[in-house]
Amino acid sequence: METGQYKAAVVYYSLDGNTKKVAEYISRKFSLDIIEIISDKNYGKNSFQKYVVGVCDVINKSTPLINDINLDGYDFILLGSPVWVGTCAPPVRSLINSGKLNGKKIGFFFTHSGSAMHAEEKIEKFNLDIISMLLMPNVKKNNSDLKPLVINWMLDIKSKFNLSE
Repeated sequence: METGQYKAAVVYYSLDGNTKKVAEYISRKFSLDIIEIISDKNYGKNSFQKYVVGVCDVINKSTPLINDINLDGYDFILLGSPVWVGTCAPPVRSLINSGKLNGKKIGFFFTHSGSAMHAEEKIEKFNLDIISMLLMPNVKKNNSDLKPLVINWMLDIKSKFNLSE
């Protein structure tokens, strides 16, 4: 989406498809380019394995290898991540640590099925130019409730930056 003075894209990581669902909705609704963060890390298929490996990676502040993402030409990034242990998923941390988000405006959206307590505070410590954050609980269960939430969030962002569809 060309936006007056900004060019925007949706960039996301999704393990179970919840964040992907929201990212695709935002991309379709607002005609934005969409870029998936793909990790080389295998977090496993069963819930227990995903939980253990994911928790260890978050605690250790791991930065797994991810695909090469070109954000040149984008000024505004809508960055999506599931909440893992109260922060973003390690593949998103890898993108943040790469420096590719430096100098870009960020709208951060999270999906979670449990507690997202302190997620916003932890993300603010990354020292990005975050202009808005959105927490979306229970994406699988509350799909119809998410659309107005996302639309209102995007309209708020658009009003701040005079963005147009």
